[in-house]
Amino acid sequence: QKTAYEIVSRDWSSDVCSSDLGRIRRGRSSGAGDRCAEGSPHQGVPHALPHARYEEVAAVASLGGGSSPDLLVVGGGVWGTWTALWARRLGATVTLLEANAPGHAKSTSGDHSRIIRHAHGTDDLLAGWAQRSLAAWLDVESLTGASIFVPTGVAWCVSDEGVWERESEVRLRAANIPVERLTPDEALKRWPSMSPARLKSVLFEPTAGFLRAGDGVRAAARALADEGGAIVRGMATATA
Repeated sequence: QKTAYEIVSRDWSSDVCSSDLGRIRRGRSSGAGDRCAEGSPHQGVPHALPHARYEEVAAVASLGGGSSPDLLVVGGGVWGTWTALWARRLGATVTLLEANAPGHAKSTSGDHSRIIRHAHGTDDLLAGWAQRSLAAWLDVESLTGASIFVPTGVAWCVSDEGVWERESEVRLRAANIPVERLTPDEALKRWPSMSPARLKSVLFEPTAGFLRAGDGVRAAARALADEGGAIVRGMATATA
């Protein structure tokens, strides 16, 4: 059953993706284990968005002028903007609806920086997603000329048994993701300001770093517009 949404052109003081999700989401409750439906070009593949929030983009929009995109994405944060961009690249007509602008300062994903790393303990799925995510950010960086990823590396300081770090290291090495295990002396030579107190070792990911989060979302939105997607400022309320 299709749900129509009326687009209202006025500002929302809060992020559509977070605070108003309960009002606009329709359909079944889904989890990260769900897979694409039979007959889909991605049949059997896990959904790309590991979050129940992906349902907010699964509505059909009524734009009032008689034209309806294949997909209306409500909320121009990192989830919404990337969902819109990938849907457009798969051939769908897409409208991204955002109360302010993608990557604005008040959005939950529009801050200055976010760490991107591959270490996730025993979770193989997240390590793979991190690889794919970083590749996608680098692609948008190349396409738009924006400075998004800063390859600072990420150092995990181990002061206890280090079970999480050990599990992460095993999986990173198995996936051929660069990783180093440093002794306290090696770590102090590399980072002299580091305190040696209780330090047992350091797990270092040289290819990790941080994303300029707001800049990245804005760059992805520019790519969406350049590739034929529509970005509309407004809000959505369910009308049927």
